[in-house]
Amino acid sequence: MISIDESDRKLREYDLRVKAKKQLFQYILSLNKIIDPNCKTSSIYGRMGHLTRELAIFFGEEKDPKMRIHLLLQFFYGEKGFFCDRESYFYSSNLMFSHVLDTKEGTPAVLGSMVLFLAAQFDLPITGINFPTQLLLRADVDEEVAFINPWDGKYVQYDTLKTWLEGYLGFGTPLTSEYIESADIFDLEDRVYQVLKMALIREGKNEQALALIEHQLSEDPENPYEIRDRGVVYGHMECFHLAVPDLQYFVEQCPEDPATPLVKMQIKDLEAIPYSFQ
Repeated sequence: MISIDESDRKLREYDLRVKAKKQLFQYILSLNKIIDPNCKTSSIYGRMGHLTRELAIFFGEEKDPKMRIHLLLQFFYGEKGFFCDRESYFYSSNLMFSHVLDTKEGTPAVLGSMVLFLAAQFDLPITGINFPTQLLLRADVDEEVAFINPWDGKYVQYDTLKTWLEGYLGFGTPLTSEYIESADIFDLEDRVYQVLKMALIREGKNEQALALIEHQLSEDPENPYEIRDRGVVYGHMECFHLAVPDLQYFVEQCPEDPATPLVKMQIKDLEAIPYSFQ
């Protein structure tokens, strides 16, 4: 017979597992709201709720966690057709849930967050991995570990992970546990934030990029990297009198950073523009 205290403990552990799996999804949705005030979070949650109900039907009578993970991937990538396109996955729109739910196209991080959200609804043992090349998913069932590529929902063999790592960090780099263990959620959040920010800057969506950076600076006002990026955006917006001080701050705070020589050149170019300080 299970005691009340034991039952409460298990319930709390379950709640923590569910919250952890949903946290990346919730964070990305919060970024969506920052850059698009018209983003309706209730609508996004409603559509995810609909997917959850459809998935429950898709599971049928199957209760085994390992089989449910197989079925979840089959449902999400097969039945529903979510995918990454190598030619366009890097666009900022593919990090916006309304677009992803409409077109089925997203980045590995967004699709991975959606898989984690659905896994949380059924307490399936899937977590995120901050692998050097991209976000990966990890499933732990009955002391067995499987790695999943959120790009297409396919399982990734250990040897393939070694090849990816060597291609990214150099031949002979060992695939140690640090690369494949469940990630700290804040590392995953920062990775997604950086990808979205860089996409917005690259696409010239300066006001949206600035909104994102300002939000980040509201939590970490002296972050030199965010201030540098704000300076870059100001430069793109031709607000040169605002861009130069931000870039100078970065140079002062990070004199040894590899990017500093380039930033110094940017400052010199901006200071040569007569409009800069009028």
